[in-house]
Amino acid sequence: MKITKCISLFLALAFLFPNVSVNALEGNDYYINSNGIIMSETQFLNLKSLGYSNEQISTMKQDEFDLNDNISGEIVSTETKYVKTTYVYKTKNTSLLNFRTFDYYISNVNNLSDDSNLQLISVNTESITEDEYNMIDDNTQTTITTNDVNPSIISTEYKKLTTQIIKLSNGRYRFRNDLTWKKMPSNRSYDLSAIALNNAIAEPVSGSQYARLDYKTKDSCTLETTAYEVSFVDMNSWKRSTTGYGVSMNLPVNTTKTYTWNELLGTSYPCGKDMGGFAPPSTGRVSANIDVIDLSSYMFYDVVKIGATNPLSAYGSYQHSVKKISFDVSTQFSVGINGILGGSINVTPTVATYFDGMEGTHAQLLNPDW
Repeated sequence: MKITKCISLFLALAFLFPNVSVNALEGNDYYINSNGIIMSETQFLNLKSLGYSNEQISTMKQDEFDLNDNISGEIVSTETKYVKTTYVYKTKNTSLLNFRTFDYYISNVNNLSDDSNLQLISVNTESITEDEYNMIDDNTQTTITTNDVNPSIISTEYKKLTTQIIKLSNGRYRFRNDLTWKKMPSNRSYDLSAIALNNAIAEPVSGSQYARLDYKTKDSCTLETTAYEVSFVDMNSWKRSTTGYGVSMNLPVNTTKTYTWNELLGTSYPCGKDMGGFAPPSTGRVSANIDVIDLSSYMFYDVVKIGATNPLSAYGSYQHSVKKISFDVSTQFSVGINGILGGSINVTPTVATYFDGMEGTHAQLLNPDW
């Protein structure tokens, strides 16, 4: 947002709420986000230095702002992994393919895991280049059916994980995971994000952990896009130890919404498009799809020195659930180096089968300056 627009908005708030400071007139206030948090230019730039994007700052809530206030940072190490995951489903009843065609599976790609006619056969996760990742767009075909005697449904998903080490102005370091989906996952259940460290060198700072999930939905009737953010502050969602922190996050699912209208009662057809070139009737109802079209998340925590000055490493991992699981199952993990999921998440072999096994990241600082 341009400074001039911010000042105009601030003046409007000052008129409505006389007790609000009028420092904007002196140029000290720089930005007001969607939750009404007023930031100086220094506060805004400090958040940027901590790894926040403009969009993440725009929807930040007060508790997260307070957690980061008066802290600046410098990103000193980063590693990013770009990942393609391929799912192969087999039909339990091949005759149903006569009714559920290729177009059916394309249009229901985000509900494949809920289709009672499908059985998940295999999951293959592989690293791809940044260029390959960037080539994926809304026109990329990500679901196909094979033409063999017993057809398979093949679906692909794309995501990237970035792990950072950030040197903080208060003498600590911060470990941060950012996960972005390029193509929406078909299964939406509980995912895990964690960062492990060598606890002979440093340990997590109690209470410094934070996780947030951001997503947008689009209404197929009104064509409106709505942004949401969910913070994970319930400690039941977290696993904490001297070797790192991890969190279980519940992903949003597609939903539906029914609209009704009756011109005699003063309500008109609500959708933002016509009915195939025909005028809508004076009364009726329509079922709209509320689809998740954008999805990302991040988690972080701070660490302090406890041992010799040796290389500082952040071992990041993000694990996507490939099957529907309960919250209790999703929290059956611990965080530590050499975990079987992504190098930092420890689970039993049975629980491991519920996740995609994405390779982990390793951000490292050879000479930390505590």
